[in-house]
Amino acid sequence: MITVTAKMTSGHKDVLRSALKTFETALNEITPDTEDTNVQYMQHDIFVLRSLLNYDVKIELSLAKFNEFTANHGVDFPQL
Repeated sequence: MITVTAKMTSGHKDVLRSALKTFETALNEITPDTEDTNVQYMQHDIFVLRSLLNYDVKIELSLAKFNEFTANHGVDFPQL
């Protein structure tokens, strides 16, 4: 299978960090000191995702998915 791979830019990672921080803050304000395991799992996942952003993040699409990316999302696949 032919694939297209691109490395996420630091600018894109900064946007994701900011969005995750905002989501984490809102989640903690809405559900402080919760015993809800779903919220706890989400908090853990936010932490994991923010940690992963300290490394190279690569996006890989099949050639077919790459070719339909613009039509499906209304934006060009970034030249990362």
